[in-house]
Amino acid sequence: MPTNTFIMAQIGARRGYAVPAMLASAGMLETFYTDICGNIGFGRALSVAGRMLAGAARLQSRRVAPSVVSHTKAFPLRTLAHICRDHFNGTDPQSRFRSQCQWQHSMGQAAARADRSHATHLFSMLGEFPPLLLAARQRGLAVVTEV
Repeated sequence: MPTNTFIMAQIGARRGYAVPAMLASAGMLETFYTDICGNIGFGRALSVAGRMLAGAARLQSRRVAPSVVSHTKAFPLRTLAHICRDHFNGTDPQSRFRSQCQWQHSMGQAAARADRSHATHLFSMLGEFPPLLLAARQRGLAVVTEV
């Protein structure tokens, strides 16, 4: 097993989940935290329902690679709660921004509580999952973020 191993945290399917797939293929991915994807857990059930529900149809294309599936922990209920809050907040930019910050904080707290890895690094897209970044630094992990 490689000396350097990673926790990966990413909202959405940026680049088709290329970074966690690359880390997994190199044997360097310990855990992948994400919001929701179409082939894991509750996201998978919503993806199937997406054929009937217009709002869930995009989920069908958000699929992590087979090499990443066993490393993936998604937070679909937190994500659905965020989507509902956004819907009711309407278009007010301040409310939407606060909602986004609360969601990011909630996701990061959940990931930090769930993390039992022995990784040496955390890679976070755009500094997402902020409490997880703080927890990783406190544990002495090297933290890398792409902006």
